[in-house]
Amino acid sequence: MAAAKWIAMVALALVAACQLAMAVDYQVAGAAPGWSIQNGYTEWAATNQFRVGDTLTFTYTGNHNVLEVSRAAYDSCDASQPIQSYLTPSPIQVTLTTSGEHWFICGVPGHCGGGMRVPINVLEATSGAPGGAPAVPSTPTGVAFPPPRPNSAAGNSPVLSAGLAAAAAGALAILL
Repeated sequence: MAAAKWIAMVALALVAACQLAMAVDYQVAGAAPGWSIQNGYTEWAATNQFRVGDTLTFTYTGNHNVLEVSRAAYDSCDASQPIQSYLTPSPIQVTLTTSGEHWFICGVPGHCGGGMRVPINVLEATSGAPGGAPAVPSTPTGVAFPPPRPNSAAGNSPVLSAGLAAAAAGALAILL
C-alpha cells in the first residue's frame, strides 16, 4: 500500500514537471532590437500564441520600463495608474499567470506614443506541447488574435530548467 502511494506521488510530480517544461520564454519583438521605440509589437504579438505560465522578457538599453495597464490606458498611453509596474533594469521578465487580455506599455513620457506598447492575449495552459490546440480564455476578449504556433526562429523556445530535468530523470530512474 505504501509503495502504491509513493508511486502515485512520483507520477504526479513527473506530470507537474512536464507541464512546467512546456512554458515558453518570449523575447518581446524577437531577439533584436527588443523593447524600444518602434512600431510592430502588435504584429509580433499576433504571430505568437501565449499561454498561462509563459514568460515575456523585455530586453532594452536606455531609459525604459514596463507597465501592465488597462485597455483604456493602453489605448490612450496613460501610465498614471498601472495594474503592475516593472521598474527594474533590463531584462524584465513577466510571467503570465492569468488568461485573457494583458496590455503592456513603456511608461516613459512619449515612448508609448512612439510605439512601445504591446497587447498580449493569454490562453489557458495546456498539458501538451506549446502551440497545441487553442484553449478558451477565461475572460472575454475584445481583440481577436490568430492562433499560430510559437516561432522558434524569433528567439522563442520551450524552456526546461536543468533542475527540473534532473529531478524528472532521478524520479524515473527510481521507478525503473
